Amino acid sequence: MKFLLCLLLCPMAVFGGSFEDMINGSNCTAADIHSALVCGMESHEFTEKVMNYTGKDEVKSLKDSCDDIKACSLSYGHCAPFQFDRVNKVSSTVKIYCHLIKFLTKEFADCQKKLKESECYSNWSPFKNMKGIYTDEKACMNFYGSENCLKKEITKTCSEGDWKKLHNKMLALNNLVKQCVII
Repeated sequence: MKFLLCLLLCPMAVFGGSFEDMINGSNCTAADIHSALVCGMESHEFTEKVMNYTGKDEVKSLKDSCDDIKACSLSYGHCAPFQFDRVNKVSSTVKIYCHLIKFLTKEFADCQKKLKESECYSNWSPFKNMKGIYTDEKACMNFYGSENCLKKEITKTCSEGDWKKLHNKMLALNNLVKQCVII
């Protein structure tokens, strides 16, 4: 029921019109718009998962959501009604989160195994750091763990290259949400 209601009301709430208004004069079909709405709901659910992230065991669920969102976003990317700043920013944010998740589960997996016993790494969550808690200057100072311990742990246990890769992924995410000044 919630889905059907959203299907009818979301275009009006989000875009100020009905499906017909969105289709007329655009390069979209009703199926494209339907896909976009479904994808929007999946993106919203993904965002909730990220914000409620509590541990590394949830990464598979996040990765599965990323795969679903990537697949559905291909179906409406050509539609002019979805090419405005708010949609593009949400889409970019989700993509960067997904790149970070992919990085953590693939490229960084060996380093993660080595850091299994690290208290600093165990207490650090890349998603917790993105919850908008940056009104506190201390939260930004501890973006990479207490007293920046993550950099020391990763360079000592893994490599400088692993640290740089993680740092670059986190910078991309932070630059998009513009929460902290990180060097």
